Amino acid sequence: MALYRMVSFALVLVPMLVLISMPVLISMLVLIIMASNIMAQPHRRVRTSLTVRAHRARMVVRRRVRAVLMPLGLYAVSGLVVGFFVHQAESGNRGLEAKRALKVQARALNQELNAAKADRAIWEHRVALLRSDQIDRDLLEERARVMLGRVHANDVVIIDP
Repeated sequence: MALYRMVSFALVLVPMLVLISMPVLISMLVLIIMASNIMAQPHRRVRTSLTVRAHRARMVVRRRVRAVLMPLGLYAVSGLVVGFFVHQAESGNRGLEAKRALKVQARALNQELNAAKADRAIWEHRVALLRSDQIDRDLLEERARVMLGRVHANDVVIIDP
C-alpha cells in the first residue's frame, strides 16, 4: 500500500514539477527577449519641448506593467493548468478515486465468482454421484421420491393448508 501511494504521488508530482518549472523558463526567456529588444533600440535624443510629459510617462508605465504582468500571467495560467491536472489525477474518470472504486468492485466480483465456483463444485459432485458406476442409494432414493411423488412409511408429512 505504501509503494502504491509513493508511485501514485510520483505520477502526480513529476508532471506538476515540470509544469511549474516551464513558466519560470518561459518568463526568463520573455525577460531576456524584452531586455534584448530594449538594448537593441538605438538611444535617440528626444526633444522634451516637442513631446508631452504624460505621453512619455505612460509609455514607461506600460513597459513596467507589461514586465510585471507577463510573468504573473504565465504563473497564473500554469498554476491553473497544474491545478486542473492534479484535480483530474485525483478525482477524474481515470483518477485515483476511480481506481479505488474499481478495485472495490473487482473484489466484490471475485467473491461472487468464488461463491459461484463453490456452488458449481457442489452440484458437479452431486451429478457425479448420480452418474458413477456405484450410485449413491440415498441420493437415488431422494430423487425417486421427488419424481414419483411418493413418501417412505417412516416419513412425516406436513401439509400446508
